[in-house]
Amino acid sequence: MIKFKFFSDPKITKKDTGDLQALNVLFNYQATDLEVLDKTQEILERVVSFRNAGKYDGYELSKNGESGVFFFKAQSSENLYKMILPVLKDIPFLKGAEVQLQTHSSQDNENLVKTFVI
Repeated sequence: MIKFKFFSDPKITKKDTGDLQALNVLFNYQATDLEVLDKTQEILERVVSFRNAGKYDGYELSKNGESGVFFFKAQSSENLYKMILPVLKDIPFLKGAEVQLQTHSSQDNENLVKTFVI
């Protein structure tokens, strides 16, 4: 089982996203070299921007650097997930990462969060 240790709680809330839906990728990161993480960030930002599917909103690492989360926002978190999943699968340190998709219920405009593992 993967253990994520974050400095702050990466739970998705409507306050964080406004009218957009959030997609968070929670991952373990045991390396001390941030170059791989920065290159991954560039790739993800480029893919999302090129396809105009949403917005890459940065990342956060835990205080000890053992885990992190990439943040995205989009009109449809499910469509964004389908688009970036092949890229996520190709990144070795994201194997076993947890993806949280925020969706809105049509009944009460309530936030629902779906979770997947890469």
